[in-house]
Amino acid sequence: MGKAEGGTNYQKEVRREVERESPVFLTVEEAAGLLRLKRSHAYELVKRGVIPSIRLGRFIRVPKEPLMRMGFPKEYEAGGAKG
Repeated sequence: MGKAEGGTNYQKEVRREVERESPVFLTVEEAAGLLRLKRSHAYELVKRGVIPSIRLGRFIRVPKEPLMRMGFPKEYEAGGAKG
């Protein structure tokens, strides 16, 4: 499988898996894994507001929908992610 072909199929498979199995909110570590970032870089992007997040007491959570739009923008245009 070539890189160009595998990348597209990989992204689609990751998106399907996340939509099926993940909760509405993810930890920063889970979000980093989906975006293929180092944990520390993901926390820095959360701090700068690049990755949307909410704080629940001392916990930081990342809403799944905005995160998926970041990682798969073409598939989420005009609500095209469902299905």
